[in-house]
Amino acid sequence: MGEYDRLSEGLLDADSSGSWSTVRESFRGAVRTSPDSVGSLLASVSQLLVNDRLPTRTHPYVHVNGFTKLVVAELPRTGARLTFHYWPAGSLGSDVHHSRPHDHRFAFSSVLLTGAQEFLEFAVEPNSA
Repeated sequence: MGEYDRLSEGLLDADSSGSWSTVRESFRGAVRTSPDSVGSLLASVSQLLVNDRLPTRTHPYVHVNGFTKLVVAELPRTGARLTFHYWPAGSLGSDVHHSRPHDHRFAFSSVLLTGAQEFLEFAVEPNSA
């Protein structure tokens, strides 16, 4: 059984609870076990992708903010999706990528698998004029 299969089984078990927080903690626990398991998971997903056997309805695409987006799992009960975002080194002609400020219309949680990320939060201030 590959790392993706182990992760999928764990996520489906967590999904049966109907709780997004249970699914989130299941995934976080799975990827934090060891760097080797993260590498195995990425290799397993890559193999499924190459063989066109990834069990989702979507295919990888380049997002408007410059990263490649790939949904690797969709859970039936909670509707949660496990999505990989990949920023290649030097994407968009720079070693540092600045995405446009934006919001999401859904709750999400992130785990950085490798590399580094700078996260900036912006707030709209009322016009004081």
